[in-house]
Parts: sequence; structure tokens; C-alpha cells
Amino acid sequence: MQKRRNHLQAAALCWLLAACGAPVDEPVLTINGDAIGQEEFLARMEQNRAVVIGYFQREKASGYADDFWTHSYDGTTPLEVLRDSARKQLADQYLKMQLAESMGVIADAGYLKRREAWQAENERRRKAVVAREILFGPTVLTFSGYEKYLLSNLENTLADRLGGASNYRFRLDSLRRKAIVTVHLPVYGKMKP
Repeated sequence: MQKRRNHLQAAALCWLLAACGAPVDEPVLTINGDAIGQEEFLARMEQNRAVVIGYFQREKASGYADDFWTHSYDGTTPLEVLRDSARKQLADQYLKMQLAESMGVIADAGYLKRREAWQAENERRRKAVVAREILFGPTVLTFSGYEKYLLSNLENTLADRLGGASNYRFRLDSLRRKAIVTVHLPVYGKMKP
């Protein structure tokens, strides 16, 4: 019911934004009905960019020419590898968050809610520094750092609730096999670093 209401609210918001002439963040992927927009997908591509460049320079002896992202190395391009790694990582992350939602660990794992939670966490950290309280980790988290922190905590909580890490991995593997991942090709094909 909550997902249906979220989808209806998202559709209404998209309609309003389109009517006002504002750009709409079209979904690049859908994971079991949860949309991943361009902003989130591009951010994940940016996180993986240096790794992909390093891989092709190391394994394929490539340079970094103007056509680097579209040049075919043994039948694949760095751009294809970059998109594919972002797709796989986001699908896995969303499956973990969907499991956490279904078990009541978190109420809403949507991108905007995670951005709000990240800002709230940084505000909490800022106040802790001012109050000279003990703070574990950096005083300010990047969004990427916050997501790693969030997922690590979710994985630990899920493992505890499911009776151990092996039960958690088994459940996650089952979800991976059943997952419905839809790639919206017109938008996916436009994603570039």
C-alpha cells in the first residue's frame, strides 16, 4: 500500500514539474518497482569512474584519449563497463534496502529520503563537534560515505534479525534471483560520465 501511494505521489509530482516546465528525473532503472533516477545513476557512475579508467589502462594498455569511453577494447567499451557496474551496484543496494524496508528496519529507502537522512546525520555530527561529544568517523560525511555507513549498519541489523550472516546472505541471494530489474534503454543509453 505504501509503495502504491509513493508511486502515485511521484507520478503527481512528475506531472506538476512537467506542467511547470521543470526538468523531470526520468528513471534509468527500476528495481522491483523502485525507480532509480538519472541523478542517482550518474552519481554512482562518477564513483566508479576512476576504477574503470584504471582497469582499462592496466588491463588493456589504454591511454585516456578523447574517444576513451566509446573506443572498443576486445568488444567492449569503458562506457558499457561503467554503466554495467553502476547498474549492478545499485540493484544490489536497492535489494538490501528493500529487504530492510520489508522487515521494518527502515521506513523509506528512497533516494530523496536518503539525501534528507544524510543531511540530518551531518547536522547531528556538527552539533556533536560543537558540544565536544565523542564522534566516531569523520565530522562531515559525503553522500557516498553516508550510503556506505547506512548500508553497513543495515547489513549488520539484517544479519542480526535473520539469525546470522549466513541467513542474511541466503535471503539476499534469494531476492537477487527473484528481482525484476528493468533498464529504461532510452534514458540508460544517454548516461555518460
